[in-house]
Amino acid sequence: MAFLDHHTPCLGFAIKECAHLNVWKNRLAELGLPVGPWLRELKHAVIENMPDDHPIRIGRKQMTSEMPEMRLAALRTVLTITPGQKIAYVTDAADTAGNRDAIVKLVHNADMLFIEAAFAEADVSLAAQRAHLTTTAAGRIAREAGVRRVEPFHFSRLSCR
Repeated sequence: MAFLDHHTPCLGFAIKECAHLNVWKNRLAELGLPVGPWLRELKHAVIENMPDDHPIRIGRKQMTSEMPEMRLAALRTVLTITPGQKIAYVTDAADTAGNRDAIVKLVHNADMLFIEAAFAEADVSLAAQRAHLTTTAAGRIAREAGVRRVEPFHFSRLSCR
C-alpha cells in the first residue's frame, strides 16, 4: 500500500501471491482422478509444504471420511508451481515526484498494473489542476517500474475529443 497525493490522501495497492499453483486436467485424467473440491486440499497441502506421506482425500462432492486417499507425493505431478503474480492498482494520483517515486516502488515488477490515465498529454495543465496522471505519465511510470502489463482506466471525457 502507498499513500498518494490527490489534493487529499489516496491509496495505491499491490498484492502478490506467495505462489501460483496450476492443476493440469490432462494429468488428472491420466491418473483417473476427477476434478472437484478435493483439489483445494491438495493445493493447501503443497503451499503449506506438508510431507510427501500426507494423505489427501479424493472425490467430486463434499469431503467425507469414506473417500479414497492418496499420498501427496503421488499427486504432486498434477500440479505446477510458479512464482506468484503481483497485481497493482493506482488511481487518483497527482503527477508529482513524490507520487511517482511511491508508485514506482509500490508497483515494481508487477505482472499487471491498473493505473489511471485520466488525461492526454495535450491536457497536462488540466491534469495537474485536477491532480491526475496523463497517459504519458502512466506509461512512463509503468516502464520505469518494469511492469509486464498495463491496463489504463479512469479516462476524462476531455481526453476523448
